[in-house]
Amino acid sequence: MTLTKRILLQLLASNLILALVFAAISPWSGPWVALVVAMICASLLLLWFSQQLTAAVTDHRLQLQALLRHAPLPASTTTITEFVQLANQVAQLHACSAPPQNLDQPRLYHDPLSGLGNRLLLQTGIDQWIQRGSNGVLMLLRLPFLNQVLQRQHEAGYRRQCQQLKQHLQQVFVGQPLLIARLQQDEIAVLVTEHQPEQLPQQAEQIIAYYCQCAEAIHNHLMQQHRLIMLHASCPHDPSAMLAKLDNLLVQSNHGDHRQAVICDHNSQAVVRGRQQWVELVRSAMLHDQVVLKRQASISRDGELLHYELLSQLQLTGESCRAGQFIPPLEACGVVAEFDRFVVSKVFEILNKGPEQPLLAINLSPCSLGDAGFLRWLKQQLHQQHRWREQLLFEIPEAAFFQHKEAAMLFCELLAEAEFQFAIDHFGRHQQQISYLTELPMPRYVKLDYLFSQRLHQQEQQQQLKKLCHTTKTLGLPTIATRIENSDQLSLFQQLEVDGIQGYISYNWEEAQLL
Repeated sequence: MTLTKRILLQLLASNLILALVFAAISPWSGPWVALVVAMICASLLLLWFSQQLTAAVTDHRLQLQALLRHAPLPASTTTITEFVQLANQVAQLHACSAPPQNLDQPRLYHDPLSGLGNRLLLQTGIDQWIQRGSNGVLMLLRLPFLNQVLQRQHEAGYRRQCQQLKQHLQQVFVGQPLLIARLQQDEIAVLVTEHQPEQLPQQAEQIIAYYCQCAEAIHNHLMQQHRLIMLHASCPHDPSAMLAKLDNLLVQSNHGDHRQAVICDHNSQAVVRGRQQWVELVRSAMLHDQVVLKRQASISRDGELLHYELLSQLQLTGESCRAGQFIPPLEACGVVAEFDRFVVSKVFEILNKGPEQPLLAINLSPCSLGDAGFLRWLKQQLHQQHRWREQLLFEIPEAAFFQHKEAAMLFCELLAEAEFQFAIDHFGRHQQQISYLTELPMPRYVKLDYLFSQRLHQQEQQQQLKKLCHTTKTLGLPTIATRIENSDQLSLFQQLEVDGIQGYISYNWEEAQLL
């Protein structure tokens, strides 16, 4: 019985009862008494009827709310027929307003900027790969030229470039299941399951040749910063360890061997640390005095000492870790300013304790320069340690003037106010945009990026290097070349009349001085 029919029947029954009561009482009690009794009965009937109606409406409201939020239905005092009718009405309304489910599912794994997959798609693909237990390769492509594409051609050009990259990868791994996802603006992850490692070297060459061609097409001169990491695994079981190893290989490639392509087997027994593990390790090393500052000499072309650069290392039990291994994880976790504070304090401690020192240079992370708390702390330290202004200078990475320009400019002004000196490290990495130099106080020197000390047999590399050295001479900036490892490099930089050199040759020079 529907709710409407129930209301009509109850009203009819009430009227009938009132009529019977009035007819029964009026012959012996008079019409007025009968009317009063009938009204009392009507009031009681209306009260009971309103309670029944309220209970029915409440049941309908609770059922509707439960349907909309997919919760368990409450116990109902209404009839099954009424509930079915209400449920059918709600289902029809939902069918008219909700989009089809098969259109929502792809959006869950879609990256709108690139048109590729997203992180969730990659995680899902890795989980399925682990469940199958097959051979495969997980790749990470770091492509800085994509940043330039996004700046120049905006989102449409960026999406088009990503789709072209996807088509090329499908040609390289033709006929194989391929999953491609964008992790960051310049990082693409690729998962290829059911793949054997024998073909990886040849496929790596094809991928490198393609993205070098893309970089040349947009006049990107820093092709050596592009990276391809290939991690092969057989029956993987730990996705966290696999991703941590992939991240570590990228860090080592950027700060260690500088190879554009790295192919590695995940099943090797090498120590793998994630970013948070590096943070805990560095904090433990600071606490237990396991941070060592190694000296590397910078010498002039005539063999005279210019200064010592202090390079941070972790001296652990049976292991030594370079700054290039742990600084990037600290930056990624936002705690590198904590380590820079430790290093600055340690250097001032060395100056205060020991005998007179030659000029010392220390490096600061661009992320620290963007940390207001670190800048306030450093300002206090520089004023307290003002007497060492001639023995200590700070090397600022050129990237800081692009990532945190205002903070880097403020830092240079802070140093000038305290009468400390600064130099620019990795100079030339952004050689198309060196106009920032005109806004700065004169640095003590600029240190060429290590990429300019590699592949010097290539004519294009030599031309870029000569152009950069000519620019520094025009500006009157002393120039130091880095990572000089052999006589061929030394000879070329002497021809370019750089003011200083640094690297393994300067290590040898220091050993000769000790003799």
